[in-house]
Amino acid sequence: MLLNDKNIIKEVIKLSIVFLKDLNELIWNIKNSGKKIVLTTGVFDILNPGHLYYLKDASRFGDVLFVGIDCDKLVKQNKGPFRPIYSQMERAILVNGLKSVSYVVIFGNINKLIRRIKPHVFVISPTTKIVRGKRLELTLVGKYGGKIVVIKSRYKKHSSDFIEKIRRAEKI
Repeated sequence: MLLNDKNIIKEVIKLSIVFLKDLNELIWNIKNSGKKIVLTTGVFDILNPGHLYYLKDASRFGDVLFVGIDCDKLVKQNKGPFRPIYSQMERAILVNGLKSVSYVVIFGNINKLIRRIKPHVFVISPTTKIVRGKRLELTLVGKYGGKIVVIKSRYKKHSSDFIEKIRRAEKI
């Protein structure tokens, strides 16, 4: 079955995929129930064991894990013209199916996402670009009273490695 617009809408309704514009009430309810919100972001194109470990580890820092999925436009800008392999909605559906993930949000601007969620904890990996320099994201998380946690990868391969391996095999 192909993921056409009608099928995607049905899946979104069944899953915990939320849109940026719809976050306010959800966040208010979670915070008023005394739960700690964790946010992490990424591309999550071609899921691999590293993603599973990373998200499971991230979920341990709070009660509710939000995963921000980079929109297709952002992925193309950062990873090149042949990415993403899976569309933003396909990636959101896949990530949402993981046990450790509470909610998935597709985003195009990390600052807007952080302003909406105001996480207690923002989890990043050592390879996240914001680790390499001061960026607004770090300041925003602190401004809202949150903390930044860097999780080291327990899996050394990346989706880009798998994609490159497939591309090399196609040339044979």
